[in-house]
Amino acid sequence: MNHQWSKGWDFERDFARLVRRTVAADLRYCSLLRPYAELAITRTFAKLPQYFEVFSSCNRNFRILGPRPSDRWCGQCPKCHFVFLALAPFLPKP
Repeated sequence: MNHQWSKGWDFERDFARLVRRTVAADLRYCSLLRPYAELAITRTFAKLPQYFEVFSSCNRNFRILGPRPSDRWCGQCPKCHFVFLALAPFLPKP
């Protein structure tokens, strides 16, 4: 499954139906982040420094096969570049 699909409205709707049908009819599933743009989310996250030391979104760090990097961020993959650019307006220069 493409993990980008799992972030979309179609997945959210289908998963909510599955939960109601197989888990509990009165249980509601929704994304609390859906109403917010990427920059709104990164602006909020930039105000939570207690999570900086444990946060990672590097694609190379979550490989199933092959060597895994020792650092949380490779700094080379498209995801590292995206997160850097998204957070850059809200964090001081290192």
